Amino acid sequence: MTAPTPQVITSERQVLGSTPHVIAPEPYGAATLMPYVPAATPGPPPSPAPLTPTDHLVWARLSVLPGDFDGWLAGCLGISSDVSSQDVEAALERLLRASVLIRVRNAPTAARTANPSVPGPAAPPRFRLPAAARAVGLARVRAAGEEGVALRAFRMACAALAAEAQIAWQGPDRRIAVQLVETERHNLRAALARPPLDAADALTALDTAVSLWFRWAVCGRRREGRTHLGRLLRHCGDDTAVRARALWLAGWLAAQDHAHRTAESLLDRAARAAARHADADTLARVAHARGVLALRRADTGTAVAWLRRAADHTYQDAWYGPGPAYSQVLLAIALAASGPAGTPVPASGPWGMAAAVPLTPARTTQNETRSGPLPGPHCGLGPT
Repeated sequence: MTAPTPQVITSERQVLGSTPHVIAPEPYGAATLMPYVPAATPGPPPSPAPLTPTDHLVWARLSVLPGDFDGWLAGCLGISSDVSSQDVEAALERLLRASVLIRVRNAPTAARTANPSVPGPAAPPRFRLPAAARAVGLARVRAAGEEGVALRAFRMACAALAAEAQIAWQGPDRRIAVQLVETERHNLRAALARPPLDAADALTALDTAVSLWFRWAVCGRRREGRTHLGRLLRHCGDDTAVRARALWLAGWLAAQDHAHRTAESLLDRAARAAARHADADTLARVAHARGVLALRRADTGTAVAWLRRAADHTYQDAWYGPGPAYSQVLLAIALAASGPAGTPVPASGPWGMAAAVPLTPARTTQNETRSGPLPGPHCGLGPT
């Protein structure tokens, strides 16, 4: 019997078959050979597209910003009759590709919300102009005579930021307001510290300082707040309701700093100004501050009378300043020290004609109070 003849492999095609570019089967399957693609030839990266006149205009207007900013703030300064919001967004992208702008927050971060288990909306990226680019932009905006327009728009945008922050402070999670103010602290500080252009610009800055009352009175920045208020009050000589509120806030901060004489003087002026404008909310807050001063002097009877006046008030504008709950707590403390019957405030007290102004005015809709100069929430950091 003839033995089987061994098979001799003469070529790879006998093993691989007729399919080209395939490796012989392995325990985990077959791998396909990819065709060779030569690497790109080395060379300089393509240059960005040249900047347009709109890009240069947005660049110049953004140069008045002291620190980093987001697209909302850039739109507040860049949008005008000849530049739309879409133009500003496109200009930011081109300025970023041309390295005129630096992105300081690349990945979107979740904004804080009242419910920690629910993720907040993505916070937009933030940008910054390097020092050299800011110097070039400032020279251009000054040469064009638009620096004052840009500074006024910047201060109005900061007033809207401060108004949104104080509304968030009255919400369920005050950390939202703190986060917003901390993120925009450089811009807010510049809006308060830069010399105002005129009386109207100073009034906008004063309104910003009043809206940040919680930062000065609650977050431990009383001296900074008193400094800003004192300087801006000297620039705002007109008798306005905002000035009355600023006088009250300055007096309340002075009372917290144990500057009792200064506080009494400021509260007297605030009461007279609020009475002229029939601002019952400010009169109630003056009563609260006077109750605090009376408690400091251990005059519990007078403190009870002032605090009861503040606690019984129904606020028309509940966004700024301590609400009735604060007055009710201090009233309970004063009553515990003096008994339920407090000493009434004399009719010829320090308020004068302010005592005749009722503390409960006609109710108005909430949309009529404390609306910022710019509509809409800011960059998803508002209360949710």
